[in-house]
Amino acid sequence: MRELETTDGKIKDSHQPKLHPDAVSHVADAAERSRFICEQMNLLSTLLQQRHDVLDLLGDTLQSVVHAQTELYRICHTLDTLANRK
Repeated sequence: MRELETTDGKIKDSHQPKLHPDAVSHVADAAERSRFICEQMNLLSTLLQQRHDVLDLLGDTLQSVVHAQTELYRICHTLDTLANRK
């Protein structure tokens, strides 16, 4: 979806998908759930960074968590954009 976004992060009008009215509630629910998952990933990342003994053993895991968190934020942003579109 990033290639469809303008510099301000909004989806270009010519490429906006048409959502069925019933789908809007499902997209809003998915956006809410993805925000919750993002919060949980943030907590996990914070906890892993605070534990240096664990960090030494699970450095690759922390890196994977950070990458997953980045992708989740992108998904959350896209879902929010779809749910709040006029």
